[in-house]
Amino acid sequence: MKNIKFIGMVCLVILTSNLVSAKVVYGEDNLKEHVVEQENKSEEEQLKKQYESDNRKSVMSLDEYQKFHKIISNQDNTEYNQPNSPSLKSNFDTASSVRDQIIAEAKKHLGKPYTQTNPTRLGPNAFDCSGLAYYVYKTVTGKDIKNVTWEQEYSGQMISIGEAQPGDLYFWGARGNTSHVAICIGNQQYIHAPDFGKTVEISPIWDSFKPSFAVRILPDTPAQKFKINDRVKIKKTATNWVGSSKLTDYDYTRVLLVEGYESNGVKLRIPGEWAGIIKESDLEKVTPAFKKGDYVKIKRTATKWVGSSNLSDNDYKRTHIVEGINSNGAITIRIPGSWAGNIREEDLEIDNTISDFKVGTNVSFGLDALKWIGGADIGYDNMMRSYKISKLNGDGTIYVRTLDDSWGGNVSINDLMLLRSNNIASNDVIRLRAAATNWVDGKPINIENKTTRSFIVKERKDNKLHIYSDAASGWSAWIYDWDALLERKHKVTPEIDYDKKYVVMNQNSSVWNAYKGVSLNVKISLSEYDSVYKVVDKNSESTKIQSVTDSSIFGWVYNNQVSAAPNSINTRGDKVKLKSSASRWTNGEAINIDNKTTRTFLVKERKDNQLLLYSDAGWQEWAYDWDVNK
Repeated sequence: MKNIKFIGMVCLVILTSNLVSAKVVYGEDNLKEHVVEQENKSEEEQLKKQYESDNRKSVMSLDEYQKFHKIISNQDNTEYNQPNSPSLKSNFDTASSVRDQIIAEAKKHLGKPYTQTNPTRLGPNAFDCSGLAYYVYKTVTGKDIKNVTWEQEYSGQMISIGEAQPGDLYFWGARGNTSHVAICIGNQQYIHAPDFGKTVEISPIWDSFKPSFAVRILPDTPAQKFKINDRVKIKKTATNWVGSSKLTDYDYTRVLLVEGYESNGVKLRIPGEWAGIIKESDLEKVTPAFKKGDYVKIKRTATKWVGSSNLSDNDYKRTHIVEGINSNGAITIRIPGSWAGNIREEDLEIDNTISDFKVGTNVSFGLDALKWIGGADIGYDNMMRSYKISKLNGDGTIYVRTLDDSWGGNVSINDLMLLRSNNIASNDVIRLRAAATNWVDGKPINIENKTTRSFIVKERKDNKLHIYSDAASGWSAWIYDWDALLERKHKVTPEIDYDKKYVVMNQNSSVWNAYKGVSLNVKISLSEYDSVYKVVDKNSESTKIQSVTDSSIFGWVYNNQVSAAPNSINTRGDKVKLKSSASRWTNGEAINIDNKTTRTFLVKERKDNQLLLYSDAGWQEWAYDWDVNK
């Protein structure tokens, strides 16, 4: 043990002596420089040994090798290889052209180590520069471009650096004697396997390390006009899909998505459906017609949601709000405060009626209203109350408050209508108020006998009335209901009409098809409009009718000019009960409810001889007016 301690002390004395000697020889300040110099010499020695066994020795001098190593070591390409870097934001799975596929395949190998060991350097787990180029081209195109740079140079056409396109190869060194290769990815950038101690990476073209020339292996292809998922339309000048199928009128209206390029044209798909191929020159790019937050309606020409579900009649009536563009190119729309669905862009149109609903506008609940947002049922009194819009919420719902500002709640826009000033209905007779100055379209009301002339109401929409005059050749116009005074309610049938044998004129009526079976296109007078008729005869096109109060008035009208005659004057806001004899709703379903004859219903709307009955239990159904008592 004493001997070990002695030897240790001797070594420590020698080491200390050498350090003191070094300080004496070099001085305190120069000692560190001496150490760095020794380290650099050590690195140079290691680099010389590495050079002797490097595959590039045949095309690089030691001096060139050392400069190359220094340049590569000093490059900092971190920002180009971050996950959020624009250089990495290409979709590998949807690459369409061969050039796109070359880049996508190369990017799959980012971060893999550098090696010159054969055959490991040829991938797929490690690479040298020429091994990466070889592997990517072999994988994507099946072409063997050789696996050393001085052979790869001759695998295609030599071009200048400025001409290089994504997928071309960059080379460093004189042709026939190149020492490095990389794959061009565009934007003055490339992917390469740089050197020992590095991994496959994206690099910009540094001024200190510019390529000498480029080689194009892939054939020249014209620049593609469209990218994957571009939204396009077919030009009116186009006539056929590629092949022989002729384009239809509907094809020109569709918004299609680009799936990729085929050898004979551009492959397209309809969101959620089939794909076809058409010439690039027959297409034009379009921007989405709708943006998030737009209010839209579904066109009557549409038939289905994207997928297979058929559209219902209510789907056409509702206002929807755009949520965005779905991944398959369809537009995602939502019923404010409720569910969402996907539909094609061409099946939508901007809902201009939404402009009627502004903060401060007076409104009431419409026909579809059943519940407040949140699920609470709307009671009878609240259903008939008047409200003022207080706020338009971002999700398409609306916050309303009572006119006395006592309380409020959130509702769907589809559950509101502009506030009605009265309950004037179809086939009622009215006069204009003296204060009425303009029609709904804004034009002045310039007519004789304005306040004494009688009009028939052809139809009602929210707070607007479509009125008919038999003056001259007969004309009609829209007015606001507050400009109307009720002269008398519509006529009703003389008996319960189970057999649908009594009718009245409707909004489509203006002339007799054959008056008294002889005269054609005779104007319908106001008194004739304000009458109930019995159906005398009928065919697939026309109905023969005769007035129940004046048998001398009869003739033929088109079937769409008459509707079932009302059996009562019950109207919106009235409270009614079902008769014991009531057995079926108008849709044919049996009336199976508790307390049928004692339960109170609110009339929300009248349509011909039908009443929309609302229960404050949160549901509603249409019933025939002869099945209720006020």
